[in-house]
Amino acid sequence: IAPLFSLIYNSDCDNYKIIALCDSGNILTEPISGKPVIILSNSTKLGKIISENEDKNIRYIPYKDVCGKGIIKGVLPKKIIIEKNEVDAIIAPVDKKDFAGYEALVPISLI
Repeated sequence: IAPLFSLIYNSDCDNYKIIALCDSGNILTEPISGKPVIILSNSTKLGKIISENEDKNIRYIPYKDVCGKGIIKGVLPKKIIIEKNEVDAIIAPVDKKDFAGYEALVPISLI
């Protein structure tokens, strides 16, 4: 079983706590900066807020999976904390209810 993590996303006004799963298969990175990408369920409150946000911190991330390829929209947040450690990553909401009961998938490179 992969480790479970608390992820805190800091926005201008609020902090959002998310229950995330470490996914060793998530090797997705933002192509310009090379920063790892945390995949977030769009059904979470934070996922909806990020999806509707059109600010200057948006990053477009190409991906390829077993179903094909495409581009997802991510954001570069002010701060992400995983288990008391600040990490530098992009967070990208996707149209998926959850990931086996978890709200996000954290790449192993951030742990």
